[in-house]
Amino acid sequence: MPLDPDPLPALIDAFMSGMATNAFTMSGLEEVDGCLYAQSWWCRDM
Repeated sequence: MPLDPDPLPALIDAFMSGMATNAFTMSGLEEVDGCLYAQSWWCRDM
């Protein structure tokens, strides 16, 4: 729904760092209270 909060925080400067047949990895930065943290998200098809 458009007014619901985002389920995940924004990934800044995101890029696809890996890809397979049924999965991929997104890497980037997450900002929390003005601090940037490196993040990598593994996403797969269920």
